[in-house]
Amino acid sequence: MFWLIAPIGGAAILGGLAFYRKVIAKKGILTPDRERVYVEALTSIKDADRLLQLAKAFRAEGLPAQADMLEKRARLRTLPPEIKAERDKIFREALKSKDPKEVQRIAASFEGEGASGAALRLREYADSLPDEPSEIEPDSKVESEPITEIESDGVTL
Repeated sequence: MFWLIAPIGGAAILGGLAFYRKVIAKKGILTPDRERVYVEALTSIKDADRLLQLAKAFRAEGLPAQADMLEKRARLRTLPPEIKAERDKIFREALKSKDPKEVQRIAASFEGEGASGAALRLREYADSLPDEPSEIEPDSKVESEPITEIESDGVTL
């Protein structure tokens, strides 16, 4: 009798272990599938309610950092037009700045509010700037002595 029940019990134990490893053990882990859903949501979903639903699902799966970012993105989607215009103005002014530290500071602010794409673009711009701002302003004139003679091929002009 034991020999008849043992295979069934063993199969049930193996099935339970497989279920645990497939579903329960991945709670709190950003699997490649979850990461794809998360990135797709951040880049393409415009509906704030859908973003909040995904945030709730990510939180239930033990991923609070991703849930927080999705909630921030949902709040950005519901901002009044005047605030969106002001944010756009700040973003454009930062792209004209020559101070990489200031641009990085603004990028961190955008990131903290859930605007990860804008933050990434600002960081890339800040990284392309020289570390120290140039001492010569583009509009300032550099004074030099006038050229009175030019020598070319041994001939003075």
